[in-house]
Parts: sequence; structure tokens; C-alpha cells
Amino acid sequence: ARSTLSLPMTIEKRFALNLDSVAGLVTGFLLLAITLVILIGNSLGIRVTAQLPENNSVGPYETITFVFSEPVDGLLTLGNFYIQPEIKAKFEWVDSKTLRFIPLQPFAPDTEYTLVLAPGQVTVSGRQIKKPQNWKFQTRSPQVAYLATKDGTSQLLTVDVKSGKTTPLTDNTFR
Repeated sequence: ARSTLSLPMTIEKRFALNLDSVAGLVTGFLLLAITLVILIGNSLGIRVTAQLPENNSVGPYETITFVFSEPVDGLLTLGNFYIQPEIKAKFEWVDSKTLRFIPLQPFAPDTEYTLVLAPGQVTVSGRQIKKPQNWKFQTRSPQVAYLATKDGTSQLLTVDVKSGKTTPLTDNTFR
């Protein structure tokens, strides 16, 4: 009678993975990651950014553009906007993700305004703005543009009516 001797399984054989197991693990991880991104995205709601000048200082008739992270319904969205202090303005849709706020009267000089987008439903499918969005901006003093000519060359400049500060509009002089 022949006896068989069984040797203990080596660590390498015990933990060896075949290609199918690795593919299954990677696929499972990717599905879990995609599911988490979808769930977190739905709980965050639609995001909105306002395109304001870097220093948040706007001119008397400056248009402010809003960009939504996904297409929204115009009528549902407009009901959630308001501005303080109040001003006559209109909203103009560029496309289903881009909205312009256009003042119909000049912003009052040296005044801080707050544009607010209140939480609420903004798509027919029920997607929402989850948190109130606020954008503060200050109106600058009126400026006068003028052309200065010296020795046959010219340059466009502005002067702030209140402070008297002069700012060039063109980099170089021209003829």
C-alpha cells in the first residue's frame, strides 16, 4: 500500500488569484464608486456659479451671467431669484444652463447688492437647488472714457468721477 503524503499548502497557492477574480473585484469596485458618485451628486443638488468681475465691482448697467451645472426649467428657476435692494431688471436665457441678469435701470452708485437664488425645484423632473445661493457685488463710481492725444499718438483712458483715478484702457499708444 502506497501512502500519500499531503504537504501543507503554501502561502502563494492559498492567496493566488486568477484573472477572473481580479476582473470581478475591479468591476465591483467601479460599480460601487459610480453608485456613490450618483448618490452624492443627487444629494448636493444643482450647482450655480455667477460670473462677476474679480473684485465684485460692477458698472451701472453690467450684465451678470449665471451658469447652472445642468439644464434647468426657466419658469421654475426664475421664481427663486430676487435682488436686494430691488431694481428693475430682466432675465434672459442664453440656453438651458445659462441665464443673464440684465438691469433695466442703472445700479445705484456705491451700493452693495445681493442677488439670491432661493432653494427649490428648478427642473421638471424635481431636481433642486438645495441651499440658498448668494452673490454680493458693489457698484463702482461712474467713469468717463476719453481719448488723450500727444505728439501724434493717442491712448484710451477712463477717469473715476468720484476719486479722479485714471486707468488706461489700451496698453499702448496708437496713431
